[in-house]
Amino acid sequence: MKTITYQDKAYPIKGGYYALKHTQLELKQQGEDIDLARIMAGDMVLLEPLLYYSLKMGAKLAGEELTLQRDEVEFMLDAVWVDFVKMLPDFFPTEDALGKSDAAPLEEMKEEATK
Repeated sequence: MKTITYQDKAYPIKGGYYALKHTQLELKQQGEDIDLARIMAGDMVLLEPLLYYSLKMGAKLAGEELTLQRDEVEFMLDAVWVDFVKMLPDFFPTEDALGKSDAAPLEEMKEEATK
């Protein structure tokens, strides 16, 4: 499992269904909607809740409790933004997992986001 370091502590992090679902639920309360292209482009409005729920999922899978509060993630994102954005392509299925035709749109977005 990947980790992301903030204030000299390595936090386990895992993107996936849980993180995307809860990010979407939080964004809907704010009148926003989740958009994969905006995520891959590094849209801060989407990245903050995605980071939080990815940290929650990582902690759960590691058998730990996330010690950061939701409002602290805003400050964490400011410190780890570049590292987190670099991790985003790993949060989504690859051609190997889906088969080339099903993964093509995701692969194109990943390529655009890393240019």
